[in-house]
Formats: sequence, C-alpha cells, structure tokens
Amino acid sequence: MNSITVPASAVTVSSSTEGVTTAGGEYSIICTVTRPTALLATPHITWINPSGSEIRGEVNSTQTENMTMTVTTVTVRLDPLQASHSGLYTCKVSVSSPSFMAPLNFTSTARVSIQSKFMASCMILFHTSHSATVPQPIVEVTTLRSSSPLYAGSGLTLMCAVEIDASVDIPYTITVTWLKSEASISSNDRTTISNITQSSSLSYNSRLSFNPLSSVSDSGTYTCQVSLSPQSPFTLVQGASQTDVETITVEGILL
Repeated sequence: MNSITVPASAVTVSSSTEGVTTAGGEYSIICTVTRPTALLATPHITWINPSGSEIRGEVNSTQTENMTMTVTTVTVRLDPLQASHSGLYTCKVSVSSPSFMAPLNFTSTARVSIQSKFMASCMILFHTSHSATVPQPIVEVTTLRSSSPLYAGSGLTLMCAVEIDASVDIPYTITVTWLKSEASISSNDRTTISNITQSSSLSYNSRLSFNPLSSVSDSGTYTCQVSLSPQSPFTLVQGASQTDVETITVEGILL
C-alpha cells in the first residue's frame, strides 16, 4: 500500500471579495482552499453570515497545471447588495485525510462595507458583529403658498418631503422635527404640525401650517430635520439625520 504524509502547512485558506460595493450592485465573497491533490480529501467549506447563520455558496474545484494542487472555491453572491448584507463574514474549513491524525480546521474572514449612493451615510450595528451602511434620506422643504408675496393674516403651509433609498431593507422609524432659528416648533393656536404621512413605499412628508401668518413672529428660516432610526434588534451607532431649510418673509397686512 502506498501512502504519503503531507504537512498541515500544505493546506491554505483565504477569502476575497469582488464586485461593486454600491448598494444595489452585484457583489461576491469567495473562500479559496488550496491543497495537495494527493490528499484525496474534499474539504468541508461553510460561509457564516454576520448574524451567525450558514449561507449556501457556489462550489467549484480545479487543479493546477501540473496536477499537484487542487483549488476549491465557494462563492456567495450578494445580488443586489443591500444594507443588511454589510458586516463580517467567516469562512470555516475542515479538511480530513488519512495523512492527518485529526481533521484540520481553518477560518478566514471577509468584511463587506457598502458605499452609500449619497455623500452621507450612517452605520447600524447588529448585536456585536453585524454592521450595515444605510444611505441618508433625501429631504426637501417646499412652500405651498396661498399668495405671493406673503402677507400677515394669510395662510401658509411648508411641506417637508422625505425619500428613503431603496437599498434600505431593515425596519426603521422616521422622526421629523421642525425648527426655527434652531429652536424646536410645536403645534399651538396658530401653527399646526401634521402627522407624518406616507405617499409611497419609500416617500413620506410632514407639513407645518400657519393659520394665520404674523409679520412680527413668522418671518425667518425654517428647518425640517429628519432622523432615520433602526428598529429592534438593530442598534444605531452613528446618527442618521438630514435637513433642509426654507426662508420666508412676511409682509405687513394687505389693505
């Protein structure tokens, strides 16, 4: 009977990534195991996602040109790439062979970090090991004028429109705060702040209405501040807020 003894150092394990890291793109993580062909053993390769669950991959085996080494890869395709895909992925490998007294176990890791479509982004942490990059919401304040120019005694509504990026696939809560000169505004006998309404699957709005305007107190710059917060079991690590402003000037009462 012929036999061969191969040192454990002859087996190598590595991980790599390829593709575009923009949310919505196609991305792959690859675990590569290289071993001597003489081992006559098939490695057991498992990818573990950031939340600790096993994920299936595409297995492919090839031999080097001189047939002495066998290369096995397991590729997991993340398509389309979404916010919840970010985090640390672990490749676990176990190799059993008559040449080894006990199975050889290896681990290799690959981190997926998604680039936001917009300049600003926030980080979400899942338990202690899972992070997701979430694009900031788009915020725009517009004026729904009852007259132009604006006169004291007339009505006015400011609308804050919020657009959430389609790559955000984790549960979230939207909070809208209206401010004037950095001071928070609340509903009173002359101003009304509406509840946040959803106009489409990713679009929301809030309205600040004046009934009526006052030339003394209502002229100035108004800010709509929008915060995007993840729901349990996700935990916010960095603030995810965006703002837009609108300046109004109220003329004296029209005679």
